Amino acid sequence: PDDTVFPATLTLADGTALTVEVSKRGKSRQENCRFPPLWLNFKKKELAGTLFDGQNKLKLVTHCESKYEPRGFLAKEMLAYRVLNLFTEKSFRVRAIEMTYTDVDSGRSDEHSAFLIEHKKQIEKRLDAEAVDVPRISRSTLEPGYAALISLYQYLMGNTDYSFLQGPEGDECCHNIVPMVPSGSTVEEGPILPVPYDFDSSGFVDPPYAAPVASLRIKSLTQRVYRGFCSYNAELESARQQFISRKQDLYGLIDTFDELPNLRHDRVRKFVDKFYRDIEDKNRFQKRILGKCR
Repeated sequence: PDDTVFPATLTLADGTALTVEVSKRGKSRQENCRFPPLWLNFKKKELAGTLFDGQNKLKLVTHCESKYEPRGFLAKEMLAYRVLNLFTEKSFRVRAIEMTYTDVDSGRSDEHSAFLIEHKKQIEKRLDAEAVDVPRISRSTLEPGYAALISLYQYLMGNTDYSFLQGPEGDECCHNIVPMVPSGSTVEEGPILPVPYDFDSSGFVDPPYAAPVASLRIKSLTQRVYRGFCSYNAELESARQQFISRKQDLYGLIDTFDELPNLRHDRVRKFVDKFYRDIEDKNRFQKRILGKCR
């Protein structure tokens, strides 16, 4: 069952053994991959002085299948987080790790790369903000400048698998977005920061198990569609200039990203090249982005 919790032991490189409960997470990856992404739930009292100090429940982003690892999908997804870190501190931090999974019954071991995403409690502390659980949020309460920046970032990623305003039917808001408000504020007061996560269904990563959002009628993940709101077009020019001013920093990040193996730097650069063609030319920017807002 999807909610099954498995007892395990995580042994760090220095020999420290941590008690951990492991459970599956995610939806599409469970349907399409042999190996699911995981929750790691630690005992708080064991974490003092370790890598995980202060973060007792973490998302582990894992390989999908061994046959896909040489194509660098995991590396590209981790890089997607680092790209957003480059443009705003209001984003989740990630850390690459090398995992050895050992079946205690058979003794069989398999080594794979993975990465951890910081817990939302940690980002709350960094930003002096609080994540909120609500069924839906109003567009008018989004922080305009940040919403514009994230909308343009999602266009860079070629990511359409998200929603600022609501989650899938039956789920809390929002889809692949954590809505956050400044400490002491409310959802009604705002401003709400729509902090994104989960970029594996983007054109930037482009894994074989993902497909475009059907309602958008696009043929592939690598076909970019701008999904930002027209009400933030005034703030979009500032976001555009931010991406242009840090262009060389972004390419430098791509070229030096070697924390996870198998990244095809040249292919990532070519995908990013097309983004810059769209935003550096004002006519293309007007046609492909400003003219496609909702």
